[in-house]
Amino acid sequence: MHKTKDKLIYVFGHINPDTDSICSAIAYANLKQVKNLDNYIAARLGEVNKETDFALKYFNIKPPILIEDVSGKDVVLVDHNDKAQSGKGIETAQILEIIDHHPITNLTTKLPIYIHTEPVGSTATLIYKKYLNYGITPGKEMAGIMLSGLLSDTRNLTSPTTTKEDKLVAAALAQLGNIQGLQAYGKKMLQAGSSLKGLTPAEIIGLDKKEFNFNGLKTVISHVNTYNHKEIMAKKEMIIQALDTYLLETNSHLGVFAVSDLENISTILIAGGESKGLIHKMFNTTKDIITINKLLSRKTDIVPNLLKILEQS
Repeated sequence: MHKTKDKLIYVFGHINPDTDSICSAIAYANLKQVKNLDNYIAARLGEVNKETDFALKYFNIKPPILIEDVSGKDVVLVDHNDKAQSGKGIETAQILEIIDHHPITNLTTKLPIYIHTEPVGSTATLIYKKYLNYGITPGKEMAGIMLSGLLSDTRNLTSPTTTKEDKLVAAALAQLGNIQGLQAYGKKMLQAGSSLKGLTPAEIIGLDKKEFNFNGLKTVISHVNTYNHKEIMAKKEMIIQALDTYLLETNSHLGVFAVSDLENISTILIAGGESKGLIHKMFNTTKDIITINKLLSRKTDIVPNLLKILEQS
């Protein structure tokens, strides 16, 4: 099904790429290259964040190439399957594969394709399973990169999305990557990414922002992990203003900014927009700033519960 070797195939994750998105693209392109498919190229749809930069430098790996328009290209999507979260021109791209751990949404393809989705904590977990399926043992660098993506998306194995399989894969990758104390490494990586020094409120919101369209309800959900939530909450008024401004500029109806405090295992939600009453209803409150005494996941806690509220409305 795949094209001949003279045509490049770009492997990339979602816009506003996070560590799992970048690392999964790198590791899967590498797996294809090991199988002598040198036309598979790791790519990215946005800038590398501080957390990802820490992981890439730790394992001495260059960032994927930046592409701004995927029109007409042959592509493999990792860590997403929603066209609103993919590259410009995705409608005319030839999608060859999708490897993801999110719910299936609204992408259509011209031809039958390979799709690998599982309810695990990270796409990196699935990429490692691809290596095992091919009977290939990843080297230290690739193992470390996949471990980084896994620890990032599972918040160092503390997220409610973390599965037993994620933990087994993390242990295997730590051994292959020669990482002593995998959660100590994970904490260093997450701390590197949670530094907000020099960032404007708009940039903070944009660190891990995803846009959704729930039957016409344009929604923005931004999620930040930190070991110092006070640093963020000290700027809450400016963050609320930046969120409201972004919603107006994009004609969005609902905005959610979530701060997961990894030190105290809690989450603070800030709701904005004309439809913020949906978040009030979800948590049975009238407040726009809500503290939850556990870590929340955008994928398994916020989005599914928001959809339930919409169905009831």
